[in-house]
Amino acid sequence: DELNDLRTELVDRFGTLPDAGRFLLASATIRLEAEKLGIKRIEAHEQGGFIEFGEKHKVSPNFLISLLQNQPKTFRLDGPVRLKFVHDLSERVTRIEFIKQLLRDCADNLLEA
Repeated sequence: DELNDLRTELVDRFGTLPDAGRFLLASATIRLEAEKLGIKRIEAHEQGGFIEFGEKHKVSPNFLISLLQNQPKTFRLDGPVRLKFVHDLSERVTRIEFIKQLLRDCADNLLEA
C-alpha cells in the first residue's frame, strides 16, 4: 500500500526512521484502518481512551457486547456511539499496539452483509 511505499522510500533516503517518524506512520495506518471500519474517531492517552463509531460502522454489535461482557474493567459504553477503554497505555508503543490489536479484532468481527 501507499504507506508502506512511503516508509520504504523514507528509509531508503534517510536511513532508520526516528521514533517520531515511525509513530506518525503508525498513526496514519491506524487512521486508514479505522476509516475502513466506519470508525470516526479514536483517542488514546496514558490511562485509556475511546473509539467513536460512525452511523454506518461495519463492526458487529455482538463483538462489542462480548467485549463489554468479557472485559468489563477495560471496556464500557459511553453513550450510543463510543466504546471507552481503560488500560495502562503510558508507553506510546503500548498505546499504538493496543489500538492496532483492537482494530484487528474489530476487523475480524464485521457485520454480515
